[in-house]
Amino acid sequence: MKINLLRQQDGICPLCEGVIILNDEDVERDHIVPLAEGGKDTFKNTVILHKMCHDKKTAFERRIRADKQRTEKNVK
Repeated sequence: MKINLLRQQDGICPLCEGVIILNDEDVERDHIVPLAEGGKDTFKNTVILHKMCHDKKTAFERRIRADKQRTEKNVK
């Protein structure tokens, strides 16, 4: 599946726009719309990212969710 996703992405990481080489780099499959936010585990909802890019994206998404939860608590 990774090779098909990578072909669809023209071999480019959608976050850093760097070239991905499957044999030489740590890469991970990522959900465009996270499963935690209702995303589906489908080919169309996944991309291949460098591991470092995936880690940064995940950390960012967690901060956004935490901020949203804090804001919702303060509104109530």
